[in-house]
Amino acid sequence: MYKNTLPVQRRAEILNHLKKNQFIRNSLLCEILNVSEATIRRDLEAMEKEGLVERTHGGAVFSHHMKLEPTYESSSEFHYEEKDAIGEATAKLLSSGDTVFINFGTTNTQVAKHLKKRNDLEDVTIITNNINVLFELQNSPGFNIILLGGNYRNHSHSSVGMITMRSLEGLHANKAIIGVDGISYKFGCTTPVETDAEISQKMIENTNGQLFIVADSSKWGVVSNYRVAPLIKISTLITDINFPIEAIKLLQNVSVDVIVANPAQI
Repeated sequence: MYKNTLPVQRRAEILNHLKKNQFIRNSLLCEILNVSEATIRRDLEAMEKEGLVERTHGGAVFSHHMKLEPTYESSSEFHYEEKDAIGEATAKLLSSGDTVFINFGTTNTQVAKHLKKRNDLEDVTIITNNINVLFELQNSPGFNIILLGGNYRNHSHSSVGMITMRSLEGLHANKAIIGVDGISYKFGCTTPVETDAEISQKMIENTNGQLFIVADSSKWGVVSNYRVAPLIKISTLITDINFPIEAIKLLQNVSVDVIVANPAQI
């Protein structure tokens, strides 16, 4: 049916499939478009150069570039139920005596909301630049909060800059809970703001233990300007039930554990 179509037509069809399914195998594209695997490979190579897809072993995933950071207020309104479920699932991963880095983001605010419900935790130290995490946990027994100083950034309700980086120099944790704006197979975890990326990178560098990435399903396939961490650094991704199954398999193939938080089961 598609055998004599122009490359631009085939590539538009490939993109439509990827937007719907997030991942597709080369063999299935050959079948759908009635063309050879060599043709599909050429199409995907061209589309990858344009930043539309990321090629994987035997297939491709949808890719979307985020140039601008959404405001905290607008971000908090999107995927609220998913973030709430992620927050509850993540809060269960902490134990008494932990020292934990928590960075910016609305999902991490949900983590803090559920942490304050954990009456079984004792002597947990939270190191954060996220003002909302402080507000959620400030009167909670069992938690010692270290708020990092720096320049207040209203866009993300967090402290940033050289003072924040210097504050992190002598601090170490055994766990880190890091929110990101994008996660992709090829580029790992990214964010559109350089100062946010630097702080997140330093938190990860100073973590002698597990790195938990919290990201709802809308973040998959999103690539932004500054890398926070490659996939190889991630211990566990906590996401929601809409995260693509094929994407979970890709992450598990590179030794990333995936926890799928289902609001109906939490």
